[in-house]
Amino acid sequence: MQTEFLRGAVAALVLVWCVQPACGQAGNPPLTLSQAVSIVSGSIDAHGPLSVGATWSDRKAHFDFLDAIMHVPPQITQHPLADPIRAQFIAALHLERLDRTIRQLKAVPFDLNEHFRLHKLYSSSWIIETPTSALAIDFCTGFFYLSGFQGFRFDQIDALADRLDAYLITHPHPDHYSPQLIQAMLLRGKPVYVTDQMKTGAVVSGSTLGPLLSVATPGRSFGVGDIRFEAFLGHQYLGFLDPAQTIPDLSLPSVTNNVFLVQIHGQGIIHAGDNNDVNVLPWLSSVVASGRSVDIVLNTGPHASQFLALTGAPRLFQSHDLEMTHLEPVFIDLNLPAAPDPLRTVLMWGEYYAF
Repeated sequence: MQTEFLRGAVAALVLVWCVQPACGQAGNPPLTLSQAVSIVSGSIDAHGPLSVGATWSDRKAHFDFLDAIMHVPPQITQHPLADPIRAQFIAALHLERLDRTIRQLKAVPFDLNEHFRLHKLYSSSWIIETPTSALAIDFCTGFFYLSGFQGFRFDQIDALADRLDAYLITHPHPDHYSPQLIQAMLLRGKPVYVTDQMKTGAVVSGSTLGPLLSVATPGRSFGVGDIRFEAFLGHQYLGFLDPAQTIPDLSLPSVTNNVFLVQIHGQGIIHAGDNNDVNVLPWLSSVVASGRSVDIVLNTGPHASQFLALTGAPRLFQSHDLEMTHLEPVFIDLNLPAAPDPLRTVLMWGEYYAF
């Protein structure tokens, strides 16, 4: 009954009615926090990533609403995490959606025609799952703690570590890795792949877990179960000398950044983290020239159009969204090639797309 009620254009109005009063408006919210989170989460599920037509329009309205309450204005005092009521709702919604992914991982049987699933979590966090294996890339728990509310529980981290076989990290910026998941994975004897710079920094800082980190050495192939992957070592430069961002300013600090190519039964997935090093393009050309396909692009940095032109990848997923540190809403270009919104696949926390 609830699902049927939430279908159609009324869904967006329900969202506004449930949550808007809890986002700085006068008076008490009409629903408890758990009720509001449950309704919003259920409404997201009722308008899933395969929605089309009017149902897709309702789905977009949901994302537009979430964009609105998570929008980061120039005034830091108006940051969504500075609003205790709004921050509590957003953190609770993330907790609920993270629980959803945990319940699905290695628990929902695969159909005969399914080869793998892409699970979306916070910002650039993705989990790639096959019938036998699962690895996370750039899993992060977010910055909800800045509001005094946690967007995760430690039992969730333990549950993820139990279900994952490996954890890949592109670079050591806090919106791309989770210290808690690193520790949980390493204590279970499961590999965490990082750049040499990140491992060296951990060792030098005196971390007892630093020596246990694995370096995704460029030119080598790695694997967990039926998932293979390799890395190109690029950089995230903090500035460029030209407006087109093609000439990096080498005088400014940078961090090394793994660009991962994950391969599953002949299909390739690219996750570039925040790489903006143009040297990734010749490497990508060599990947294609060697006969390895790139079918799915996740994070691309500023090179999305070149990535798609070089690879012909038919599927592009959105990342770096709904994270309250970068300013990008969900349904915008983000330096990506022009395309109707339905062609750019957008997933909410806790959703997956099956291939």
